[in-house]
Amino acid sequence: MNTEKEIFVERIIQNLKSNGFPSKKVSLPTDKVFEAADKLGFSFNQVIVELKEKGIIADIGADKIVFSEATATNPLSGDFDPNSLKDMDAEELKIKAKEFMSTMSPEQMAEMQKMYQNMSDEEKEEVLKKGKEMGLA
Repeated sequence: MNTEKEIFVERIIQNLKSNGFPSKKVSLPTDKVFEAADKLGFSFNQVIVELKEKGIIADIGADKIVFSEATATNPLSGDFDPNSLKDMDAEELKIKAKEFMSTMSPEQMAEMQKMYQNMSDEEKEEVLKKGKEMGLA
């Protein structure tokens, strides 16, 4: 017997597919999705775990949740190992950085910019230094 949560997860997946998923990223309104889960008696965070197990990433923003397919090249998918970068030369790192940036949604880019703006001057200087060493700046 399917629980309310399992039915909810399947409805989300069907909604995503009807809007072009997985070939497209699909967004749903954050408030409505969280409220719907809450009304059914569970946390949407539990739904996110189940979606991730099914290969779907949920990037939660203030206004909308962007759903995308988990892939080995998407660092947000959970399959990404940062240690895999340490043996790469600067040119390989530059290529990986460009690939990563191309997969980011506008919301993810804005979050990254916000994170940078909140860094101390020393942290910003270190980021710029590393970027220059990699030939990115």
